[in-house]
Amino acid sequence: MIQIVSTDLGAGGMARFVADFADAARALGHRVVISVGRGSGADHAERLLDGRIEVGRLPAGRREAVRSVLAAVRSAGPDWVLLVTGAWPPSTRLGGAFGRVPVVETPRVMPRRRRVKLGQRVSFTVRSTRRYRLVAINEEMAALSRSSCGAAGRAVRVVPNCIKLPRERREYQWGDVCRFVSFARLDESHKDHETTLRALALLDRSLRRSWEMLFIGTGPDARSLEDLSRELGVGARFVSGVDDLWSEVASHDVSVLSTKREGLPRVGVEAAAIGLATIGSDVPGVSDLFSGGAGGVLVSPGDAGAMASVMERMIRDAAWREAVAAGGPEVAARHEAMRAARVICSVAEEML
Repeated sequence: MIQIVSTDLGAGGMARFVADFADAARALGHRVVISVGRGSGADHAERLLDGRIEVGRLPAGRREAVRSVLAAVRSAGPDWVLLVTGAWPPSTRLGGAFGRVPVVETPRVMPRRRRVKLGQRVSFTVRSTRRYRLVAINEEMAALSRSSCGAAGRAVRVVPNCIKLPRERREYQWGDVCRFVSFARLDESHKDHETTLRALALLDRSLRRSWEMLFIGTGPDARSLEDLSRELGVGARFVSGVDDLWSEVASHDVSVLSTKREGLPRVGVEAAAIGLATIGSDVPGVSDLFSGGAGGVLVSPGDAGAMASVMERMIRDAAWREAVAAGGPEVAARHEAMRAARVICSVAEEML
C-alpha cells in the first residue's frame, strides 16, 4: 500500500500530480491512501479524483500537520510513503521522520534561491538511503541535490513527471491566422506572462491580422495582465476557463510558456501531447522538455525581443511551425502517467 503525503499541497500542478499518480498507481494494482494539508490543493485533488480515492485532510497549522502526518502513517501502515513537497530543497521536517517506513520524496518546483542551510545539510548527511530516496523531475534539480544533499543527493534519480495526457489531437488546417495560446496560471511570482505580452507588442504591425492570442486561466495577476495588454495595444483575450479545455487548446497552433522557474511543466507536456508547437523560456524543466528542438523552441527567459522573433517565424513559416510540433507527442509520452508511476514505484521497491 502506498500513502501519498503532503503538508502543503498547492492547487495547481502539485494537486494534479497527486491525482494522476494515485490513479495510475491504483491501475497498477496498488492500494493508495492520501493524506494532505487542508486547503485549495486538497479540494482540487478531491475534485480530480471524484470519489475514486478518498483524500484525507491534515490540520492547517504546519506544526500540527507534521504531527498529524506521523500519526496518519502509523495508523495506515503503508509499505512506503510518497512525500510530495513544493520547492526544492527537500523537507528536513518529514523526509527522515517515518522510522522504518521507506520514503520517496519528490520536490515539484525549482527554488528562487538555490542554497541549502547548514542545518539542512546535516539532516541530509545523516539520512539513510536504505529508507529514503530523493527523486528529481529535472536535471538541474538533480545536480543541486547531488552537490547539497549528502548521501541522499548522491543517490538521486531523475524521474518523469506523472501526467494523464489529453486524448485530443490537433488536426492541422492551413489558414491565414496563427493562433497562440497560454493556459498556465496567471501568477507572475513564477510565470512570466508579461514577457509574452511585450513580445506580442514588438511584432511587425503588418502581421497584426495574422495572429491571435488567448490566455486561459486564473490567478492573482489576471487583472494587471489584462491592463498591461490594453496598455500595450496587444488585444490579447483573457478567459478564466472554458467548457472543454483540451478541445480549446487543440484549436490553436502554438502554446506560449513564458516562465521564471518550473519543475517539469505540465502545460508544456500537455501542449506537446495535443500537437502544438511550444515557445518556452530556457529555464530548468522547460529546457529538459525541448532542448532537442522537438515539440518546442527555447528563448532566453525575460527576453521579449527573442520571443517576438520566434513568434514572427511561427506566423510566417507554417511548415517550420508544423515540423517543430511534429516531435511533441513523443516528448509527451515520456511523462505519461502509467509510465511515470512505474518508474517512481520502482525507486520505492528498491528499499522494500
